[in-house]
Amino acid sequence: MFLQSWRNKNFLYLNACMYIFLSFVIGGLFWQIGHDGSKTLFNFGFCYNCNVIFVFIPLLPTLLQ
Repeated sequence: MFLQSWRNKNFLYLNACMYIFLSFVIGGLFWQIGHDGSKTLFNFGFCYNCNVIFVFIPLLPTLLQ
């Protein structure tokens, strides 16, 4: 299976882009989060949306092939 993935360059590029995108999303979770609790509802909504993205993004390579 690893050899098949290695030969399929589009799959490797798609996975690399997917993980780079996810790293920016995770970084966005903690960017200027604040310590006063004034944005609690906004942060909760952002975390919820990120969880939805984390569920569906790994399905992307399967859908695009």
